[in-house]
Amino acid sequence: MLGKLMKYDMKYMARILPWLYVGGLAFSALMTAFILVIKDATLLFLGIYASYFMFIIAVEAISVCSSVFMMVRIYKNMFSDEGYLTFTLPVKNGDVLNSKIFTGAIWTFISGTVAVVMIAMPIAAASYKLPKMSADGMGFGLLIESIIKQFSVGLAGNEAKLIIFILLVIALIAVSAFFAPAFYSFCCAVTHKVKRARAFASVGIFIGVSYGIGLLMSIITVIVEIFGEYVSDTTGVNTITPTALIYDTSELSAYFGSRLNIMTVELLIVGTVMLTITVVSWIVANRIVNKKLNLL
Repeated sequence: MLGKLMKYDMKYMARILPWLYVGGLAFSALMTAFILVIKDATLLFLGIYASYFMFIIAVEAISVCSSVFMMVRIYKNMFSDEGYLTFTLPVKNGDVLNSKIFTGAIWTFISGTVAVVMIAMPIAAASYKLPKMSADGMGFGLLIESIIKQFSVGLAGNEAKLIIFILLVIALIAVSAFFAPAFYSFCCAVTHKVKRARAFASVGIFIGVSYGIGLLMSIITVIVEIFGEYVSDTTGVNTITPTALIYDTSELSAYFGSRLNIMTVELLIVGTVMLTITVVSWIVANRIVNKKLNLL
């Protein structure tokens, strides 16, 4: 039965979101074509700079619209007047909630994937075109080649750390996909007895707490960076401006290892906080929907 509920929720979300994705990808494709076709370097840089803000707005619009549409679906189908009909269906209340969370996570992941593709297309085109257009294109190409070589040298001996970091990134992406639908379901559930402006109350809690969590994560990240820099200094490794970035292989490897350690700790902290909030929100929302839901 959960599969059937998800099918209907997916169809509801598919009425608008795919068109947003098509528009975003089309805009990115136009930028990519512009970069590949233009032959004047000055005009190219001016065009990229002018399009930068529009491009950021387009990426943000897809992310925001996806979240808003998901929130509307959760609230309208479960906690508005429509909820009276929804909870008369011959299915468990928990399945109704789980369907919203799973479909929300799927569309959040799709939106993130589209945003990454939108960003990657013009970057790849610029990386290909700029060395060819630069007056010293050979020097630019050698610079890119040098950076790639430095990364390969720096990562030598840090393969295990890199694998752990990549696995944590994948895990954080998965948790992030479930975070918004689970937490907003929680916000709707805890405000379902509010007599007036119930939707605004749920959205207000969602935005306020999300902003507070983001601020807390930023502070924690800064603290980890400062602590990591302090620890690295005591071991003789500069994590901000590695003076041996080009010349010393051993120090370059130590620098990359130190940076991977710091970023891994940051991912662990952020991931743990987000996972905890997601799980607690899911459990509380399920309990309210199954045991204490009252839409009167």
